[in-house]
Amino acid sequence: MATQSDQDLDAMRIDGVSYYAHLGQDPSIPSSVNWLGSMPKLVLDNVSEWLKNVDLTRLARCAKGNTHESAIRTLYLRNAKKQHSSAIFWAAEVCDYPGYRQDCIATLDLAVEYLGDVNAFYQEYEEEESVHGEEAQAAQAEPDNQENQVDQDNQNNQDNQEDEQRNDNEGGHGEEEEEPETEGEKEKEKEIVPNFTPLHIAAGSQNAAFIRRLLEHGARTNIIGSRTLVFKKLEINEQSINNRLKGIDLHFYQDYFILPLFVSMVLRRLIATELLVASDADQNLVSLPEDASFSLTRLHIAVAQDDQHLVKGFLEHCRDDPNGLVTRHGMRTPLHTAITNKNVQLAIDILSFNPNPNFASDDFQTALMQVTHQFLASTHTDKIREWMKVAFALLDINADANAIGNSFANDTPLMTLIQGIGGQWTGISWTRLHEFVEKIISHGADPWQQGHAGQSPLYVLNSYLHKPWDKHIIHKLMPIFNIMRSSSRTRPQPPLEDSLAYQSMVTYQGKELRVLKALIEDGDLVRNEELPGAMVAFLNNKFVHCYPLKLHWRDMPLDSITAAFEAAVTARDKKLFLRLKGDFQRRLLGVDGTTMARDVIVTRHQKIKPADFFSEPTFNFRFDERFAGRKTLLHLVVQRLLDDKQFSEKMAVTAVNCLVGRGADVIVFKVLIYFD
Repeated sequence: MATQSDQDLDAMRIDGVSYYAHLGQDPSIPSSVNWLGSMPKLVLDNVSEWLKNVDLTRLARCAKGNTHESAIRTLYLRNAKKQHSSAIFWAAEVCDYPGYRQDCIATLDLAVEYLGDVNAFYQEYEEEESVHGEEAQAAQAEPDNQENQVDQDNQNNQDNQEDEQRNDNEGGHGEEEEEPETEGEKEKEKEIVPNFTPLHIAAGSQNAAFIRRLLEHGARTNIIGSRTLVFKKLEINEQSINNRLKGIDLHFYQDYFILPLFVSMVLRRLIATELLVASDADQNLVSLPEDASFSLTRLHIAVAQDDQHLVKGFLEHCRDDPNGLVTRHGMRTPLHTAITNKNVQLAIDILSFNPNPNFASDDFQTALMQVTHQFLASTHTDKIREWMKVAFALLDINADANAIGNSFANDTPLMTLIQGIGGQWTGISWTRLHEFVEKIISHGADPWQQGHAGQSPLYVLNSYLHKPWDKHIIHKLMPIFNIMRSSSRTRPQPPLEDSLAYQSMVTYQGKELRVLKALIEDGDLVRNEELPGAMVAFLNNKFVHCYPLKLHWRDMPLDSITAAFEAAVTARDKKLFLRLKGDFQRRLLGVDGTTMARDVIVTRHQKIKPADFFSEPTFNFRFDERFAGRKTLLHLVVQRLLDDKQFSEKMAVTAVNCLVGRGADVIVFKVLIYFD
């Protein structure tokens, strides 16, 4: 026969609320024991039925003083399914707390056994919890009206049920009432936003047993959740995470959806990460529906954290895509991130899986361009050698040696390399630099390709060679210059002022004769019909020291040859004049030399005497040509005799005889003298 105490307990079990109040006041229940484990089996067997009608406000009020008050308040929500899902959230939150590492697993098992949803979103309960919290505060402020409030709620529920039954009995009215119910359901669905699941919370813990059990119960690894709410729930410091993740920007200024694997990786929970990856977690960790270009792969996070173990695991065992893009513009690969972080070993590991080396990052730089910058910035020999190893590996997998690395400057890696050495002559490993240039040239780098300033790498290097550096620097630069000159790339036909020969001879006045001679021997002066003569006109006496091979000059157009003679005359270079005459005398027969004759007379040439010049049958002269002051060549000879004391009468007579012998009209000369 049942005792009075047993009858009271049975009544409390039926009521539910009183029973849990009894449990909350029982000092025999240890605080470290999860209260769900203390439930009698009779209650657990019927929990899904009788908890549907429990007054949640009253239950929360009765639970005051219980050690697990916050857990109970979160746990009991509108129906049995939601109630047990809340228990899962509570277990996920405390799974890392001392004393709860085993209790949370027991709670999880019980909640799942009684219809708990391990993939439920947290927002489904948050709104109702806040409502019940307000009711609990109101009830606490008015304890005397507690029972009246409960009766009123029960009466309202009963009235609502009667109204629904009455509407069902009335056919026409029932159909009319279906529309607002449907709209209400739609509004309710809109309120359910994917905030986060229990796995999002558990992923930030180090309780591997709980995460494993959660996955065994069917927790899905690819459900998205709100990054802001997850970070807030776990109290994650966004700034510290962003500082630690070098080379990528997580855009913490806005909210987006993340997967549980994102949480475990940014918090460096290695065991949790391995469990999630083993459960087929997706490669992409974030989602932003309105911007499909925003992506972030798990490989990026591993590279950003310099985690070589995970990087190798993702690439080798999981077969992750080494070309996965990140940032809002989708223009940064894991390889870019590794190079930005100066992690040579990670870069080499990624390159061993044949990524696309020609992706341009969000700052318009290819991996080869980034490595070039790192090479120039390195001062330690070992680092220089390591970056060369990365550069060579990139070139071996067909990295574009002519890829433009900046949308404004339009510079290639070779141009960046040459410009970079211009200001740092000390600390340069010239041997490594020669190897780098030779390697990049052999893989198709174009030394003639012009950047935004219209300058090519050869143009820039040529300017270095003519600056007043120490001779040993010129000696180091010349092999690089020769390597670039030996490129198999087709040489362009630049405008006159953009040619290297023009630059060497005009801008720098041929100060570095080795360079000038090399350019001439390359045939630069004969590739443009306008180029040779114009160049020679500026050579002055420098040209005689680097006189080119006759083979090149014999291909020059006639006008250029004439210009070369004029340059020799203007420079008063008899040696050059005689050399040119010896090479081109046959081609110059009959060429007009009137202007050169005037220059020989007027410039008071000491080495090339007028008589010697006029006696040469190479040129023809226009003796009736009138120069300034209506003077012919004979006039100019007489004028020089009068003005130049060093020009003797004998020299003047010899010059006049030569001119008369070549056909000058003395009578016309006398007439002009008379009128003058």
